Amino acid sequence: MCGITGGFFKETINVSAAEASIQSLKLRGPDHQQVAFFENWFLGHARLAIIDLSSAAQQPMNSSCGRYSLVYNGEIYNFRRIRTELEALGRSFKTESDTEVLLVGLIQWGNELLPRLNGFFAFAFFDRSRKVCLLGRDRMGIKPLWLCSTEQGYFFGSEHKALRFLGMGPDINPTAVRAYFRMGYIPGPLSIFRNGHQLMPGHWVELSEQGFGQPIAWWSFPETLSEGSSTIPSYEQACIQVKKMVEDSVTDRLVSDVPLGSFLSGGVDSSIVVSVAAKRVKGLHTFSIGFKDQPYFDETRHAEHIAKLYGTDHTTFRLCNQDLLSHVPEMLQQLDMPFADSSALPVFILSKETKKHVTVALSGDGGDELFSGYHKHAGEWAIRNDIVKRSLAILAHPLTKNFKGSRSGKLGNTIRQINKFYEGRQKSAFDRYRAWAGVVDDAWVDALLLQPDLVERELDVLRPLIDGRGTLELDFNAVLEADLRLVLPFDMLTKVDLMSMANSLEVRVPLLDYRLVQYVHALPRSFKIDGKRKKKLLIDAFKQELPQEIWQRRKQGFEVPLLPWFRGELKGLLKETLDLEKIKTQKILNPELVALELQRLDSKDPGELHFKLWSLFVWQTWFDKTISQ
Repeated sequence: MCGITGGFFKETINVSAAEASIQSLKLRGPDHQQVAFFENWFLGHARLAIIDLSSAAQQPMNSSCGRYSLVYNGEIYNFRRIRTELEALGRSFKTESDTEVLLVGLIQWGNELLPRLNGFFAFAFFDRSRKVCLLGRDRMGIKPLWLCSTEQGYFFGSEHKALRFLGMGPDINPTAVRAYFRMGYIPGPLSIFRNGHQLMPGHWVELSEQGFGQPIAWWSFPETLSEGSSTIPSYEQACIQVKKMVEDSVTDRLVSDVPLGSFLSGGVDSSIVVSVAAKRVKGLHTFSIGFKDQPYFDETRHAEHIAKLYGTDHTTFRLCNQDLLSHVPEMLQQLDMPFADSSALPVFILSKETKKHVTVALSGDGGDELFSGYHKHAGEWAIRNDIVKRSLAILAHPLTKNFKGSRSGKLGNTIRQINKFYEGRQKSAFDRYRAWAGVVDDAWVDALLLQPDLVERELDVLRPLIDGRGTLELDFNAVLEADLRLVLPFDMLTKVDLMSMANSLEVRVPLLDYRLVQYVHALPRSFKIDGKRKKKLLIDAFKQELPQEIWQRRKQGFEVPLLPWFRGELKGLLKETLDLEKIKTQKILNPELVALELQRLDSKDPGELHFKLWSLFVWQTWFDKTISQ
């Protein structure tokens, strides 16, 4: 796990900018940083050593013939098998690293190597003779890769902050701003800056001295098998296959030359990962985070039950609200783009504490999106299939419509969900998904932005992600695919990457092995969710491995106590950050609406006020440190 940067300078190479670029990624790769120059080209790498810790495996790595160079971020789990294939073709190796296998494989097969790879990665493969750099990104978007075109040249990097030294920005993309305030994150291929964009998951692109070519998809999600098709396995066969594939995936991700452990929240996904890993790693280190002041969201007793059952070396980090609050400034400092998913804070703290014990951690991320584990999935199923629940929502709405509800308690969350369900049943599948993927409605964002007429531009970005095949209305699996295309890479995986890499911790996600994703995604919806259960296939596959209390209980998330903070400890900082005169001069946000939201701090029915204020607070903190300075 590392950080990479590089590119082409149109005129004189700027050595100091290139070196500053890679030094900005030092937390991603604290073990070694190096920049190599090739006339007007450069490649930079910051290394977090995981496999083959010797200096011979450092990057940029050059081929023996001197023609090719590589920088890469990630892990290739099947690199030993690929190495054997290459050795049979006469290729030789000097290290035991997956980096050299990737380099030699790209020399041998070019971009045709990509479908052979099982892992997560973002890489740059430079051909000095042709003066062309091949850039590639893994299927699910686990590792980021940002691109920018500036007056100085054409560049790429693992994070925005690396590219700022090379001319990325400062002109802000208003479509990205709109998406951010509606959803809390920025979907690809957008960047917050006009002259930047993301290479999308499962794509490659060539960079030449004329700039970036057209990105090309090298992987896509499989189509769903039709109900009744002769190629569909029985449900029992699918359970057996899923169990085997998860076990294989976890086993593949245990390869490491440094200490390895696993996150353990006490939910289904992380418990399954630990149940498999603990059988293969004696004294497996596991880690969970507990919240003394938030008992509704505290799952540590379940995590400790699993740890005891499988004999892991378990550590629980017990935090009070003040512990969380004290980490806010440090966490915000790590954000090099606006990102308002407040659960980034506990992920940051968990990563920070876990890094004190291990360098690699397994995680259960991806299980909800792949197997249908969210409450919104149950809501979508009910709208499509359950006339009773639709009728109950209609009956309950007169009682709940005058209350906004909240996520911080059971009753408030139930009111919020009833209202969302009632409103969602009247929308098309696309509009409902877009509404449920967001946090606030279009009207609020339009009132907030001084450049409001951007709905169609945002839709141009979201349509291919939400309904790329045009089957959302007919196929429930298309809803899960939308989560895998949109929410997973640009919210969930972005959060994990930013927060873990800020603490020099590699996080591996076994439930996103591409073989498992392809198999499960193609199975019928009925294997994953029905009127009684979510995530049924994964649970039934591992039911014998987990205590009943784990797979029977309702899913819980974690809500940072934002509103109490804004009413108390953070009130002064919030108002100082959201200085109305300063906002007025920036000419992006409507200061009158910002003032109105601040006045609502003491409202007894705040609704999504906590998100609105947090997104404003994060935005302005980022703007002040990135644009104003």
